[in-house]
Amino acid sequence: MNDELSLPATLGLPVARKRGLAGRAGHTFRRYPLASISACIIGLMVLMAVIAPVIAPYGPTEADGLASLNTPSADHFFGTDRFGRDVFSRVIYGSRVSLGVGLGAVLVAGLLGLPTGMIGGYFGGMVDALLMRVTDTFMAIPGLLLALSLVLVLEPSFFTVALALGIAAFPGYARVMRSRVLSLRSADFVMAARALGAGHTRIMLRHILPNAIAPMIVVASLSMGGAVLAEAGLSFLGVGVRPPTPTWGAMLKDSFALIYQAPWLMSFPGAAIFILILSLNLLGDGLRDILDPRQRRA
Repeated sequence: MNDELSLPATLGLPVARKRGLAGRAGHTFRRYPLASISACIIGLMVLMAVIAPVIAPYGPTEADGLASLNTPSADHFFGTDRFGRDVFSRVIYGSRVSLGVGLGAVLVAGLLGLPTGMIGGYFGGMVDALLMRVTDTFMAIPGLLLALSLVLVLEPSFFTVALALGIAAFPGYARVMRSRVLSLRSADFVMAARALGAGHTRIMLRHILPNAIAPMIVVASLSMGGAVLAEAGLSFLGVGVRPPTPTWGAMLKDSFALIYQAPWLMSFPGAAIFILILSLNLLGDGLRDILDPRQRRA
């Protein structure tokens, strides 16, 4: 008799097979193709930003007065701007700013929003009321206006833009975390930990946080797209990362007056912003389905 024969097989029921890493990856790709493709695109953009000096044919500030406003060609894949700078190289280097600011804003928002929502939802009462009223105050101010004000007060730079966008976004993180903690603080495993003498800090960090982190990953993915768009908007208004650092928003601003004379100047950075934000949003939607137990199938 075969020792590997199981009861489900004996009864004629389907047998669950263990998948290897490649099998799980293929299964995820088939179930969530848009999210998988978006993750690949984002990965390629991250790689492009990391190895920008290797793949960029020219420096981002390297100007050639004799090559002003050249159309896309074999020498300049995306053409050149009015100063003779290679647009392709500037788009590549601009990905560093967009991805860096987006990631920095997500980190700042998470560092502010997660503790705020967790403490308020766990303790409730006056603590919750006080923290949520502070959160409501920030939510009442339009995010872009708040970020613009903070950037103008603090000198515009890469770090101040990321900080301002993170502060503007943290109320959403706090609200999502609070709602998740409210549903978990009375769960059986939390009550059991409390009965065994676990302190508040241990319960929040060891029991509640791991079970509340999944929706926060989805929020982070979706809000990163908003941060990238907001950074482009600030750069377009001239209050983002200072020149000569290339940013996609600043490239759109510089090309606005030449939209009819040299449309490629606006088309390529605009397409880069569109592709990155769309990929982040599709990835967030896919992560929401993947991390939601109700969406899983055996």
